[in-house]
Amino acid sequence: MVEAFGLPARYQPWDEEKIFQAMTHDKKVRGDKIRIVIVEDIGKSRIMSVPLNELREYVTLE
Repeated sequence: MVEAFGLPARYQPWDEEKIFQAMTHDKKVRGDKIRIVIVEDIGKSRIMSVPLNELREYVTLE
């Protein structure tokens, strides 16, 4: 059914560098940090400022 809508039906590894580059061009980036929303529970979230080098490490985790 997924394929009927033209969506991928198999896992395809992502290009870590492309994902990181896209994230660094986000409007939430200020200097060497990006602001991200952390959802802690239903109806409870907070905004964190994360250094881009830490974000890169997270994106490239295996």
